[in-house]
Amino acid sequence: MTSILGTQSIQHPNGTASATVLADGTFSSPGHVVQIVTHEFNDNTSISTYGTTYTDITNAAITITPKHSNSKILIMPNIIFYMTVTGTYVYGGIRLLRGSSTVVAPTNSTDGNGAYDYGYSKTTSGSAQLDLRHCGHHVDTPATTSATTYKFQGINYSAGRYMNFNYAGGSSSIVAMEIAQ
Repeated sequence: MTSILGTQSIQHPNGTASATVLADGTFSSPGHVVQIVTHEFNDNTSISTYGTTYTDITNAAITITPKHSNSKILIMPNIIFYMTVTGTYVYGGIRLLRGSSTVVAPTNSTDGNGAYDYGYSKTTSGSAQLDLRHCGHHVDTPATTSATTYKFQGINYSAGRYMNFNYAGGSSSIVAMEIAQ
């Protein structure tokens, strides 16, 4: 014989609610992971244009549909790229967008010594290749239960140099986690 217990919330004996059971059967407790979405990509993107505009990194996007409108979304990229260094410097950056809104981006300002904070920079002499991995933990609150797309873009601030993503079969990934509040 099967027994079914129906409830909308589970609470501590002192009366504080510690978990909720939604109409769709989803269990929700603050701080727990509601869902995880992963995306791997190996498309090559080369940004050689020196400029002030960001360029989409091919296929560096992930879509998650939050189950709760108050959830936090934790985005964890692992994007492989390199920057060419010819001469004395190279500057570049990567930003994260939710739709068309910037979630996080490097600042492009001078520190008074002529060095710029574009996210990635290297001062050297001669020619070299700066191999990098963009990893981090970005937290966003989209305040929606609609499908939400996050994407990464790169920018090259060094004339005559370039940023190359997933070169020679490199593979990158993005993880999106919904965290209940």
